Amino acid sequence: MDNIDFKRIFVYSFLLILFLSLAYAKNSTINHDSKEIFKQKDNLKFIKDNSSIYMSSSIGVTASSEIEIVWPEPGYYYVADYMQLELNTNNPSVCSYSLDGSAFETMEETGGTSHYHTVFHLSDNMNSDLPYVVDFKCIDGGESTAETYFWINTTDIDKYFIRHNIEGWEYHGSDLSWSGNEEGELEDYRGYYYSQEKDLYAVALVSIFDNENSVKFFLDKYVLNDSLYAINNSVIDANNVVYIFGNGSAQSIVWNSGNKFIWISSFKNESVPIILGDVPLEIISLYLNKYPSQLRYGVCGDGKVDIMNLEGKKEECDSNYEVKSCSFNLGVCTTGQSKRECSSGCMWEDWSQCRAINSSNEICNNLDDDCDGETDEGNICINENPDLIIYSPNITIYNNTKVQFNITLGNNSINELSYIDWSENKPKFNVLCKNCNEYGLSKKKIKTFKDGEHNLTIKTVRDSQKMERNVSFFVDSKKPQISKIEPKQNYFSNGSGFLVKYTEDNVENISLNFNVDNVSFTKECNSGKNKECLFNVDLGNFDGEELEYWFGILDIAGNIAESKKLKIKVDTTAPVINQFNYTMVGKNVLFMFNITEKNFEKISYIDWNDKNPKEKTLCSKLKNGMCIIRKTLNSGELNLTISVLDEAGNFVKKRIGVCEWRPTENYGLCDAVLGYYYNGQSCVALSGCINQDNKIPFISQNECNIKCLS
Repeated sequence: MDNIDFKRIFVYSFLLILFLSLAYAKNSTINHDSKEIFKQKDNLKFIKDNSSIYMSSSIGVTASSEIEIVWPEPGYYYVADYMQLELNTNNPSVCSYSLDGSAFETMEETGGTSHYHTVFHLSDNMNSDLPYVVDFKCIDGGESTAETYFWINTTDIDKYFIRHNIEGWEYHGSDLSWSGNEEGELEDYRGYYYSQEKDLYAVALVSIFDNENSVKFFLDKYVLNDSLYAINNSVIDANNVVYIFGNGSAQSIVWNSGNKFIWISSFKNESVPIILGDVPLEIISLYLNKYPSQLRYGVCGDGKVDIMNLEGKKEECDSNYEVKSCSFNLGVCTTGQSKRECSSGCMWEDWSQCRAINSSNEICNNLDDDCDGETDEGNICINENPDLIIYSPNITIYNNTKVQFNITLGNNSINELSYIDWSENKPKFNVLCKNCNEYGLSKKKIKTFKDGEHNLTIKTVRDSQKMERNVSFFVDSKKPQISKIEPKQNYFSNGSGFLVKYTEDNVENISLNFNVDNVSFTKECNSGKNKECLFNVDLGNFDGEELEYWFGILDIAGNIAESKKLKIKVDTTAPVINQFNYTMVGKNVLFMFNITEKNFEKISYIDWNDKNPKEKTLCSKLKNGMCIIRKTLNSGELNLTISVLDEAGNFVKKRIGVCEWRPTENYGLCDAVLGYYYNGQSCVALSGCINQDNKIPFISQNECNIKCLS
């Protein structure tokens, strides 16, 4: 396989990902011009005779070829584990190369003057002063020679790729193919595999972004909104959802994991136009294990915002709303707020008009108190008694039980001014003043009212004439009471399970706040005694950090209560099962796990063959990342769900036993797997999905509606 035209593979793979890359200027091989891709090695001690680098010498009087080395450049290191050798000659020649003194091997050529060859499986030599040295020899009747040298750095590709053979797929090579900053995309890495049995190449692309939001923006803009490609999502296993996209029969698999975007497909090397093959599920499975998918799956109305839900629809929102500040300058109001609601189809509705947030009821004061563009409208200054003007009470809601009264009665005094509160258990008129023409104007007058709604009638008596005016307001003087918040101090959190328990009869909204970047989440919650409000938020940008959080509760009167501030440790990364094996003898099973998880909680299992299946613990600690334990089961047949959980609540599951070749996930009426479902007793093949390796079902949560996608 070493004679494969690897350069052509790169070209084809580039065409496959072109629509995902927004036509970035990313070359199809190692970028010859970008020093972000290859860099000069520091502290260079290896000294070569510069006259031999990129130069050629001739042997024999008939030699006339001059060698121009195109690639690689000398003295640089490359983030790759292969090297494309390229050179040009001015005359048709037969060229060969020697790596580190090995025997010369003939290079491929085009037109006799362009020569190339790919050397695979190069090891990292960055810690050595000795580079890889390549000698070239070209013959056109005489002999010309040239030489170059380079280093290889595999640190990053060791981190991002699975660099070994995978179940019939031979690993070929990987590299850093692009580096820069385009809408938050920082680096692209590519890895290649080959299946001799299927005569297919598989390419895995791992793109690194500056944060999770940039990845989601990329998915939304360049994957879901590309009209050329049919998009669906599919359940790969109990914890992973991916997108299947394609045009006609061509399919590829994409998903996001943290700040990474993963893309996998396969293709035939010699086909023009390119022909895609079946998605290599063997490779997908291992990459999902390395990069657990963070795509959510659900239905519109479940309260989770799914980039694409199981109904095949893109969601912008789900049962929530957003508010934003806006400029407002009308009447006495200077600040405003606009709101947009989430529609029943989980798409944002239009922003509402800017509405004042510091308006009040209109009173007779020659001002526009309710900020509607009109002053003292609604005959506010015209009474049954034209001299009766009520300046206070004049607002809808008071946050104090002490309410100021300010009433004027014109120049002529009245016999009596009184009021009655119809909200009291035994309403009666209370005299405010006698033989007066004002109350509360010359001297501040306060009346006390209980919390709640109040409907008042203010009455004046002059001789035998009685005049009345009605006033209504609401009193809420008590701050919300917070009795409990979770998670507790110094606990781990993955963004879910933020809970506040409180007592408040008139909740306006509740906010969850963090001490970084003004991060805050607000939602409407129920009013009442000992109520609870739960927040599940995205903290992916703060994975591995320690944050401080607190809750704030605002009531309709503007009273605010804040909880104490607690520190939490953020962990949004699920455990990784590097290796899992088991050996069963009778009813005894020996389990062996190799787990990567710095905040490990436990490994548990459910035995579905038990009479009353329930979760049981396998391991509560790891030793050097390993858990080796023996368990005796009630049945000699395996039908288990195994879960690996960390302290933040992140988990990964495996299903072994029935249908174990494809892990399952419960969807109400059935357990569905790739090409099969478990009916509670045995595995049943789906119609049209007999070939479990090549078919992927699309599953609707509502009625276990399963159809197969080619």
